[in-house]
Amino acid sequence: MPVEIPQDHDAATIEDLEALREIAKREGFTFASMRAMATADASIRFLAEVMGTSTTEMLIRRFLGAADPSSEILGELEKDPMPDVLRIARSPEFWSEHFQARGIRMSARTLRQKALKSGHCYHVDKQVLITPAQVDGLFRWRGTSSAKPVASAKERSPSRGPSAVYLRVRARLVKEAEDRKAKNRKGTPS
Repeated sequence: MPVEIPQDHDAATIEDLEALREIAKREGFTFASMRAMATADASIRFLAEVMGTSTTEMLIRRFLGAADPSSEILGELEKDPMPDVLRIARSPEFWSEHFQARGIRMSARTLRQKALKSGHCYHVDKQVLITPAQVDGLFRWRGTSSAKPVASAKERSPSRGPSAVYLRVRARLVKEAEDRKAKNRKGTPS
């Protein structure tokens, strides 16, 4: 199925490239590269929805080959048909080292325990593997396997009457008021 490329294809590509360069200037290289990867991911997903997975894979292979015919990427893709999860998932030891390099202290053991308890991991043979998306889930996880909404103050403690602090303050104010009344009575002749 031949696809006709619109005349403004190059202009749109240049426009997208300029937008990424502008983001890099404003927000930094890391943010711009994340945006570029998200755009590429969205583009590939769109093509897969519209054209199907096999056609999309063929187009990507053609694109990579056209970009760099001597590229080893195509050869590696054909030699190593590994599931995507295994390409991106890493061990708790990897993530622990990765975090430590950025100043976040979390041991591999703690990370493994949290991942197993929360279910944010894959089990491959006897190994625990965690994807970047699952790491995000672990950071949001609050310690229970079922997500429950946080109860409001009224729902947490049923009304048992006034608090101890309120009662102490009230007693002090009542006593002060009685003392003033007594003082005023003494000051006025009867």
